[in-house]
Amino acid sequence: MLVPPLVAMVISFFASLSGLSGAFLVMAYMISGLGFAGPPASATNFVFNLTAIPSGVYNFARQRRVLWPMVLIVTLGTLPGLAVGYFIRMRFLPDPARFKVFVGLFFLYLAVKLLMELTGRGARGPKIVVGELSAVHTGIRKVVFRLGEREFSFRTLPLFAFSLLVGIIGGTYGLGGGVLVVPFLVSLEGLPIYAIAGGAILSTFLASVAGVIVYTFLPIGGVVAAPDWGLGLLFGSGGAVGGYLGSRMQRHVPERLIRVILLIVLSGLAIKYISGITDLAG
Repeated sequence: MLVPPLVAMVISFFASLSGLSGAFLVMAYMISGLGFAGPPASATNFVFNLTAIPSGVYNFARQRRVLWPMVLIVTLGTLPGLAVGYFIRMRFLPDPARFKVFVGLFFLYLAVKLLMELTGRGARGPKIVVGELSAVHTGIRKVVFRLGEREFSFRTLPLFAFSLLVGIIGGTYGLGGGVLVVPFLVSLEGLPIYAIAGGAILSTFLASVAGVIVYTFLPIGGVVAAPDWGLGLLFGSGGAVGGYLGSRMQRHVPERLIRVILLIVLSGLAIKYISGITDLAG
């Protein structure tokens, strides 16, 4: 009973330093540590988010580090995609072996993105910028905000379109999508993590609420994939502590160190899960 909360606490601490919930690695633990990989596992991952994220959201909001226009755009794009992702999970990826390959490919994508950022091939702008966060202009085409003494901006339509794709992947996997939105905004829009971490966490929470509802109440072929609430709450209790501590420590921990740790973990898991494709071929 103590292992899931402890695992989730460690995962959430390091993940929240980059504005992530940790759900992508909690799923890996459910698959490898607990042998739990069917559609209800994706729903349980959403329950983890519901419990683990609020402490981090509270801390970011208290520090006035939530970029509200970003939250609105990401949420509006993500929600329709969640329903599509749920359909894909139930129809095409109910088998644990096939789902592991999907997870491995997903982790490989994340690892490649992190490697590009670490080597300077995916970055457009400065990453380490701190200060007071405030919106300057919100329009149909672009959102402008100020962080400290500097102004930054991002395009609304590309973010909305990308969020729709994120919703599909997140609905299939069982995550809110912050793990994908953050690299997009950092690598392609050149935004500092300090500015977007709070918004990414909050939009992930909102998407997870929708995810739990969809998995619990929307039947596919007369079947639903309700979460294991007990396991999800166990993970979430540890994740809440780790997420709160991580959001408090974010400004004091070198960002590069966190990215290197995530790169090592994601690469190892990607190799492990993708290797299972030989079993499917056989």
